Amino acid sequence: FLKYLPTSADEDGVKEFLGSCGEICGDVRLMRDSATGQCKGVAWVSFTTQAGADAAVKMSGNRFGGRNVQITRAKQVTWAGGHASTVGGIAGTIQAVGTHTPAMGHEVVAAVVGKDTDGVFVDGTFGRGGHSRLILKALGKTGSLHAFDLDPEAVKAGRELEKQDSRFKIHYGGFSSMAEKLPEAGVKLGSVSGVFLDLGISSPQLDEALRGFRPEQSGPLDLRFDLTKGQSASDFLRTAPRDEIVRVLKEYGDPSDPHAAVRVADAVCLARMPGGPGAPTTTRQFADLVTACRGYEYQAMHSAKAVFQALRIHLNDEFGELRGGMGAALELLQPMGRLGVLTWKHSECALLVEFLRTKEVAPLQFPLYRWYQEEKDKEDFAGNQLKKKWGFVADAAQRPSAEELRINSRSRSAVLHILKKRQGLLCSDLEEEAASIFAWQNPTDQAERTPSAPSGQSRLNKKRKKSQQHEPEQDQEAEVGPANEEQEEVEAQVKEKKCKKASKQRKASKADEDGECAPEEAEPAVEKKGKKNKKLAEVTPDDEEAQDEETEKAPKKKARKVSQVDEVPAKPTKKCSHKSSSIIDLFEDEDVLAISKPAGLLCHPSPGFWDHGTVVHELEGRLPAKMLKHRESYTGEADSFIPRAVVHRLDRGTTGVLLLAKTPAAEDGLTAQFKGRSMKKRYVAILLGHPGGEDRAETISVNEPIASDPSRPGKVMISESGKVAKSIIHVHAYDEASDLSLVSVQLLTGRQHQIRIHCKHQGAPIANDDDYAGAAELAKFRKKFKVESTGGKRPLLHCWKMELTHPVNSDEPLTVKAPLPPDIQSLVARLWPDLPEDPENWPCVTKYRILLRGLPYTAEAQSIADFLKPAVSVPAESVRVPKKNTKRKYWTDATLRAGEAEAFVELSNEEAELVRKLSGQKMGSRWIEVILELDSRTNTDG
Repeated sequence: FLKYLPTSADEDGVKEFLGSCGEICGDVRLMRDSATGQCKGVAWVSFTTQAGADAAVKMSGNRFGGRNVQITRAKQVTWAGGHASTVGGIAGTIQAVGTHTPAMGHEVVAAVVGKDTDGVFVDGTFGRGGHSRLILKALGKTGSLHAFDLDPEAVKAGRELEKQDSRFKIHYGGFSSMAEKLPEAGVKLGSVSGVFLDLGISSPQLDEALRGFRPEQSGPLDLRFDLTKGQSASDFLRTAPRDEIVRVLKEYGDPSDPHAAVRVADAVCLARMPGGPGAPTTTRQFADLVTACRGYEYQAMHSAKAVFQALRIHLNDEFGELRGGMGAALELLQPMGRLGVLTWKHSECALLVEFLRTKEVAPLQFPLYRWYQEEKDKEDFAGNQLKKKWGFVADAAQRPSAEELRINSRSRSAVLHILKKRQGLLCSDLEEEAASIFAWQNPTDQAERTPSAPSGQSRLNKKRKKSQQHEPEQDQEAEVGPANEEQEEVEAQVKEKKCKKASKQRKASKADEDGECAPEEAEPAVEKKGKKNKKLAEVTPDDEEAQDEETEKAPKKKARKVSQVDEVPAKPTKKCSHKSSSIIDLFEDEDVLAISKPAGLLCHPSPGFWDHGTVVHELEGRLPAKMLKHRESYTGEADSFIPRAVVHRLDRGTTGVLLLAKTPAAEDGLTAQFKGRSMKKRYVAILLGHPGGEDRAETISVNEPIASDPSRPGKVMISESGKVAKSIIHVHAYDEASDLSLVSVQLLTGRQHQIRIHCKHQGAPIANDDDYAGAAELAKFRKKFKVESTGGKRPLLHCWKMELTHPVNSDEPLTVKAPLPPDIQSLVARLWPDLPEDPENWPCVTKYRILLRGLPYTAEAQSIADFLKPAVSVPAESVRVPKKNTKRKYWTDATLRAGEAEAFVELSNEEAELVRKLSGQKMGSRWIEVILELDSRTNTDG
């Protein structure tokens, strides 16, 4: 998989570029822009030998057409008319045709069945019985399992299983009918321990050509689960009106390409006209028709896959079945019963979340729940007394393990959601109550959500969509919108011009609160005619035309001194080696822009980089003019130009999360969180050696002050007279042969080069760090691994994750993660191939404080230890409960309140997740809240 190719790249050029690696099978697949025909930066190439593929990967970082190209192994290399599947090249692990391996089987059994082995369970999608057999294997003698399926072939297989196991019963029908059919079979509502739904289609159905589910196969175009009922896909295409075909393909197909729905519908209508070939009746005919309309996808899949999927969802009413099935599960489940849903597409996840939001029981930390509990008993409370209702609470979603992906590649898109039935105040009821009291507008009433437009859409995307559709201005713009009708007219003209500039992919953020222009109307940076340089500045609608006319006549101004600069210096006439395409967007709304900074870029202009080579220059036109003004009053650094948008910095060689402020309010909010150290920052690094010393400790707390090194300007050292600096190093993996460690570092302060000097202090400097690692260590490392980075030699340090609250909307949590850069990713894959790709899932032992709330006043240390035993073994003497003041009859303690207890333990990632899942369980008659915190005693030494 090749990334960052120039727009001028073509198939022959890429083939010549990699020709020395080995024999290439098939043609090079280039992703092209449908409008311009130019390369969009990525391509796929298959080799006939493993050696050829290895040689190609080693060329990652080489220059091609003036760009540093990134080359990695493709996750999947089979596609229609492609390479490995037909020519014998290198292919990934693929599920064997005709077999069925249940996805995430062990996770499903652990989550849905758990320890309740004698209960009644339901498998709503029997398929070929993969999950059902695993559930039956986990059940006791008195346990039972009822299964449902719409496919007669699946029901036939279920009848055979009935004969083999008396605990099993198969029902013919959709899982949305289980609340009606199970009582007829003697199962009472509210008595089921667990329900499992595996959405989509099973592997045997996918592989059976007579069903027509795969566009690569040749067979009847049917797409029905039950071939005896309903309308086939060929009949639908033959009789449905054009508008209905467009609606189905848009609503259930690929949301990123709505034009494809219109093109396919047009092609179908043309085919069925008199004299035409007629509506397609086979999968091959329809697949060829769709391919002619859409071309090949940039993803490694058939271009007709999303269209086939849309028809299948419509013909089998899969989304309606899912809504009905989740509602039926709520009726059937007993208190704390589990509903497990295995989703495969984003639209399915969106439907599940939409249902959960209407039936979600408010957790104890939910702000509206706390507000209601404090206000409901007051005499002046204007609201209603809400009643508790049955609903769901959700556990963290789970994904397939690396081992399962190796064995069963079809499980790569699976996500397991676990919902538990509980009684309590619903979040939706609390939201309606607060909205009625405070006269708030309920956002769920503004627009009707559809599966193709899930509720997770960012505020920025919504605003862009509204701008493109020319919707009327909203009420919120009254405070910052146009001051008069004349300005409104000017802005309307600007909006029309912007809509015509389809090639511009980015729009500038809105202007400041003083009303330069209305929200969504800020113009991108303007390129002055007759000038070689560009200014990063915003232009108000009133000034746009005047500036365009006067730029050619304006005399060229001399460059001012640094102290007098108001805006970012002009962009250079020479080309910069780093283009904006190397910057990855992680999050953006009207206040904040979060990017993944590549190696080799400074954060802001400074000596030697006044007009190129910085993040600010690469983001030209995306930051408002007022946020590009000098913030020397904040920093006092006269030798650098630090715009107001830059609230924190990363070294030139450090990659990862970089937050930028787009409004003054965001600048203040981010600055406050950085100074108040309320933001959680986590870095990933590869170290030369083990930072845990001879004991090989896996969690190391470093509390060593840092000061400037007088012998090396710009560098730091450990000094007792320096500033306080605290870090926690977590060792995830260690390779004895190469003496390298994979670590994540949590910063509790933010000093210059803090991680680099702290790791060196522990005897394990960061790999490839010329400033703090020894020359002999570096030479040994570089000779063995030859790590190449796009930004040149750099320390293998990456800002992986930041957790904060939104700087403007303080009640909205914000977590931003940056994918690992290629140099670290390739080294991790080489030394520790079994580690998951996401650092969140790396093994880790961390010191935690377990805080329990809502305990019975009679709870003792031993009973609390027994409550925690299903997740982690905690000695009773490690559990601390507050002492009781017998005279005043209440509990007193310096840190603990009535009904609370705590324990300090070391937990792995898996154990920590199990402890979190104990929250909401019962001890006696009380629901217990379990809170997991980092051990503050470790974080605040001294």
